[in-house]
Parts: sequence; C-alpha cells; structure tokens
Amino acid sequence: MNIDDLINKFKKNAPSEILGVKVNPEALAYITIGNQAFEQNNYAQAITYFSKAIELDPKNWHSHYKRGDCYKLTQKFDKALEDLLKSKALDDNFDNNQSIAECYLLKKDYLIAVGYFNTTIKKLEKEEAIDTGKMMGINYGATKARVLNNQAVCYFHLQQLDQAIDCTTKGIRANPNYPNNYSIRGMSYLQQGNRTQAINDLQFAARLGDPRANAILSQI
Repeated sequence: MNIDDLINKFKKNAPSEILGVKVNPEALAYITIGNQAFEQNNYAQAITYFSKAIELDPKNWHSHYKRGDCYKLTQKFDKALEDLLKSKALDDNFDNNQSIAECYLLKKDYLIAVGYFNTTIKKLEKEEAIDTGKMMGINYGATKARVLNNQAVCYFHLQQLDQAIDCTTKGIRANPNYPNNYSIRGMSYLQQGNRTQAINDLQFAARLGDPRANAILSQI
C-alpha cells in the first residue's frame, strides 16, 4: 500500500479523537509508515515520515518521540534531545524520560542522566501500580532492570560506586536473569577492592552470557 492509499484509508477509518484528544488522520498515516521504517532500521526514511507527521499535527507527542529516537540511534544527540524534550512537554511519560536519560548517558553527561533515570523509574513504577491486570503488555521487571543498569553505569563513571551497587542490586531483584547488572556490580566491587564479591558477580554474569565478564575475569 502506497502512502496516498494509506492516507485515504486513515481518513476514512481513523477516529477523529483518541481518549478525548483530537487526531489528524493524515498524520497517523505518516506515523504508521514511520514506525515501519523505524522497525526496519531505516532511520533516515523514518525521520522524513515523522517530520511530515509533526508538520501535520505538532501536538502529537509520539512523532517527536520517535523522531528523537531516530536521531539518538544515529548519534545526533542534540537533535534527539530537542525532539524528546518537546515530546516530554506534551506528555511527561516513561518513554520520553527514558530516551532523554539515554541520550545524556551516551553524551557522557552522567549526572544529568541520573536525574532522568530517577524520573523514568518513578514513571515506570507508577504505571505498574495502575496496570494491575497487566493489560499494557510490559515486562516491568525486565524493563526496570535495564533502566537501573543504565543508571548504575552513570554512577560507575561518576565513581559513585555505592550508588552503582545499590542500583544494580535493585536491578537484580527486578530481573535476576539480566547479566549486565551483575557485570556492573562486579566491576564496582572490584574497584572497591572486594575481589570475592566481584568475582562471584562476574562469574554469574558470564554464565548468563555477558562477554564483558569473561574479559574482566581473565585480567584479575
């Protein structure tokens, strides 16, 4: 289906509003094909479609968010943050805060990233508390484990090792099978001089499939 056919389909079938918010059917069509391009890792094409969606409906947070993610994945972090902060202003949700935090992590602005990861975790916990029937289809434990690991990476680079250990310990409780938290906690213990705990964590991470752990173990 080409874009013109898709636009006509959305104009004919899309609701005029979703959850009380007016929507632009043509913008929804561009978001749809933008998402398809995104899933195929065709970020340049996705940016073109999301830009058109923004032009048609600038108050739809999702278009700003997805274009920001495209810029993030192509390492254009300042452009990504411009979009993501606009998206956050429209809808201060988990997705926006997580992507903003990841941008600052990748920019090595670790202290700023820590703050946004804190907000991300709070948003996730609030959503989990509401989603009592698990209707959102989110694996909250796995998601929280990844967020906490990213926050721990920030603390590790800031040499705030106790905080890194605290984050990774919480991440391990959230998802015991996610290896990255064991690796970062092991590295933190190693820097603190706790070789026994470090080796235990790194060996566990290696058994779970993290190649970094084996590399570190071979050097200690």
